[in-house]
Amino acid sequence: MSIDNLLFLCSNRLPSLKEWQVALDAENIEIIIEDVGDLREYSGYLPVIYKGEPSGFEWYFMTAEEMFPDETPDWLGGRTHAVDLRTFSDMREFYCAMVAGALLGRLADAVAWDDAAQNAVSPETWLHEAEQAKSHLK
Repeated sequence: MSIDNLLFLCSNRLPSLKEWQVALDAENIEIIIEDVGDLREYSGYLPVIYKGEPSGFEWYFMTAEEMFPDETPDWLGGRTHAVDLRTFSDMREFYCAMVAGALLGRLADAVAWDDAAQNAVSPETWLHEAEQAKSHLK
């Protein structure tokens, strides 16, 4: 079963990989994102290193219209694009996606989607969820 961790943002606010990595490093988060080039063009598994161990998550960048073909919801606040940080049953990958996604969300003034609660949340909510997941890592 996959978990789609969705962020909604404006394309022009999407940081570069270098800017994203600087934000992770500034928070002393031990995640190193592999350079895959332009995140707007990349699609697929995004490899990372967490505490010296390989990990990662799937990365998909798309328009908000692709997510909401009938009508974009008001809570998007004009955000035109979506990032899907998809994970599966691996808690390390889930942790990496949530923490990295939260910091990406901060940089991009994004809104996160909480699929379980079916509502929009701040990226900071993802940090809390990641801390809960961290307790399950080996």
